[in-house]
Amino acid sequence: MLKKKILGAVLVGILSCTAVGFAEGTLCNGYPHAHRSQIYQYENCLQGDGEIYRGGDRKQMEVKNTLETKGEIVAIGEDGLVTVKGEGDYEIISLRIAKASKRVDNCGGGKATQIYDTNGKKLSAKKLKVGMKVDCYYEARVTRSYPGQANAKAIIVKNEESEYRTTLLKVSKVEQFADKNYVTIEASNNELIASIDKKAYKDYNQIVEDDEVLVWYGIMTMSLPPRTGAAKAIVL
Repeated sequence: MLKKKILGAVLVGILSCTAVGFAEGTLCNGYPHAHRSQIYQYENCLQGDGEIYRGGDRKQMEVKNTLETKGEIVAIGEDGLVTVKGEGDYEIISLRIAKASKRVDNCGGGKATQIYDTNGKKLSAKKLKVGMKVDCYYEARVTRSYPGQANAKAIIVKNEESEYRTTLLKVSKVEQFADKNYVTIEASNNELIASIDKKAYKDYNQIVEDDEVLVWYGIMTMSLPPRTGAAKAIVL
């Protein structure tokens, strides 16, 4: 009898813990409810105190807004998932091409996936092909399936003949130069200081600290950190 009571208590504890994990991690933002059996590395909707937990173990995880993989498109599924294999936060990742959507009941919503080439030309998802070299930036909420799945923020198709390179800057400082019609942004890792004007990004004067800015640039100075003028920029 005592063994049965102990076993019953253990089962109740497991079920309660799992229920808490699912309750805190409401699935939204494009992830179907059919995936409730999976444990997500990062929850899709933050509630309460905003802390992020793995499944039901209540262990707080480090938050990273955007992950990156540079490599080659190895598959494009009928469901639209673009699988990229290469180097970065994940060696292989399947990406959803998101469309712009509105938040409903404090859940979901987000910007459309930005797709460009290294010349700054905007592309449609239909232009993506297996074998293309790409730089991919995607949400840190990644499923625990293999390969992991995530919503793509931006995909840059590499063009070897392009004179520009791209990099994602997490803005730590913004300097406004109203009289000169541009701003300079500094990256949190001191990777680069970029000057951005209206030609590069029409809303350049609305860039603020903690923004993630994708920058196209060419020549840069030999200083530390190096400086450059952005040919194009977008805020993710």
